[in-house]
Amino acid sequence: MAEPAKACTRKLKPRLSNKERFHCVTAEINIAQYPALKDWLPSHHEYHICDYKAIRQTQDHIDFATTLRMSLTTIEEIQQFVKDLPITWRIDRTRPPKGQRVLFKVDYRCHHNTKPRKSVEGSGRRTKNTNCPAKMAVTLQRPQASSGRQCRSTDPHMPALPTIVHITNEHNHNIHVGDALRYKDVGEEAIQKLKKLFEAGHSPSTALDVLKYDLQLEHGDKYPNASADRSICPDLQFCYRLYHQVSKQNYAACDGAEMAEALERQIDIYNNQCGDPCAKLTTVSVSPPVVLPPNPEPIDTSQPEEDDSTQTCVMEQEVTKAAEGAEAANPLDKLKSCLAGLCELVEKDSSLWPAANDLIKGIEKVQHSPSKLASAMHAFGCYSCMTLMTKRVKPLRRRTPTSSVGRQKPKLGRRRLVAGRPINTSVPDHENGQPEDRP
Repeated sequence: MAEPAKACTRKLKPRLSNKERFHCVTAEINIAQYPALKDWLPSHHEYHICDYKAIRQTQDHIDFATTLRMSLTTIEEIQQFVKDLPITWRIDRTRPPKGQRVLFKVDYRCHHNTKPRKSVEGSGRRTKNTNCPAKMAVTLQRPQASSGRQCRSTDPHMPALPTIVHITNEHNHNIHVGDALRYKDVGEEAIQKLKKLFEAGHSPSTALDVLKYDLQLEHGDKYPNASADRSICPDLQFCYRLYHQVSKQNYAACDGAEMAEALERQIDIYNNQCGDPCAKLTTVSVSPPVVLPPNPEPIDTSQPEEDDSTQTCVMEQEVTKAAEGAEAANPLDKLKSCLAGLCELVEKDSSLWPAANDLIKGIEKVQHSPSKLASAMHAFGCYSCMTLMTKRVKPLRRRTPTSSVGRQKPKLGRRRLVAGRPINTSVPDHENGQPEDRP
């Protein structure tokens, strides 16, 4: 018979003391004892350093690992603290809050660790990724119980310092050189300056030129290093993206529901400035207008007097103008008859088929653009085939000589001597030029 299974007993781990759980016992502000860390962290916060270890020091920066506590109590304050750090961090992993004790917990990585899907090594392309091992973890604990009671945690930092920050600032690249500064995020101060320049009427390129000119006046000889820092001197592509974003906010769509909403906002702002509802937006449904061709004025068909020739000419001109205006306003009937006649001609004469194919290709190219179609129709109406042929023939007529017999060049060389009376080879032009008979 099989032996009965022994009941498994689970031993509970002994509770750790506060000295073993935490690196320190008191929660005093001791950032002044670590000058290197004090220069690295933002100065407008208070810090309690629990642990600090310097890893190595290079000419560019100091690598270290530290654990510190802060008095931040909201997620927004933590996000702003991460932005104020001299290193650009990206979210690596988020963890769900436990609810009872932890409100926020996120792991960050250096922005030079982009985790690319494909490696670009050996391709000769410049890449931002260096697989940097630097990382940071931020945890926000609940400073008081969920029911509003006082916190009964044995942590000596609670409830004054509920935020825990673990930083491993160990980079495999330089931090303060131009090749690294060009990848930083654009700062809020530079964004506000660009927005003000856009409101003043500057384009993205001119706004960037003004911003660079201000940096030259501010930094002087150190301008080349400042211009490489993207946080204070953004690139042109970012300026264009910000310009379109600002213009989209200020100037909504030209039709549809978005236009109505934007117009209502502007009316509300105007009424608030005036302190009185001066304007109001109402929507009215209007049927599309029907365009009718203008009717010419009635023409007097009575016979004019024989002596009043001036009045007759004026009346004829008015009739001609009225008829031309009516035809110009509604040329559809005449256009249909012309196209029908053209189709009949092409159908009867097969020699016109190649030209008809060229005409069809030209119409297909410009039929979707009203401006191009109007230009082509005007050109065809102003320059007909007879006009083009006349313009081509005129230069040929100018080059043709006036007389049918060209002028012969005299032959060079010695003249041959012939005995006797010379022969008269002149030919008279007409009978009046005959020489008189000699007696």
